[in-house]
Amino acid sequence: MSSEQVVHFVQTYLGSVWALKLMLVLRDNAAHAWSVSALNAELRASIPLVAGLLSRFQRFGLVAECEPGAWAWCPASPELADTAAEVAEAYALSPVRIIELIAAGPADPIILFADAFRLRKD
Repeated sequence: MSSEQVVHFVQTYLGSVWALKLMLVLRDNAAHAWSVSALNAELRASIPLVAGLLSRFQRFGLVAECEPGAWAWCPASPELADTAAEVAEAYALSPVRIIELIAAGPADPIILFADAFRLRKD
């Protein structure tokens, strides 16, 4: 589970355990269109949380609104679908590692920029 794509996907597209759980439900039931309330009941979350995550997933090209109020797993590219599958597999094998990646979050761009100018001893 060292794939940079998986790490990037987890830290950028997911960002929370709730998002991971939502992705897994949608992905595992890709032929099903879900209402926000049905996803809320499945996840035992809150409607604003689920609606916000669906909006986020739509911006990232992971879901589509099939008809008003009905959401389905629909990655915008085969690469996104493949990486999501790798994340799901990695989570099944090592859930703690995926949760640690989520908790770590994406690298701070300011620190990355500053590190680019750090003088190193050879």
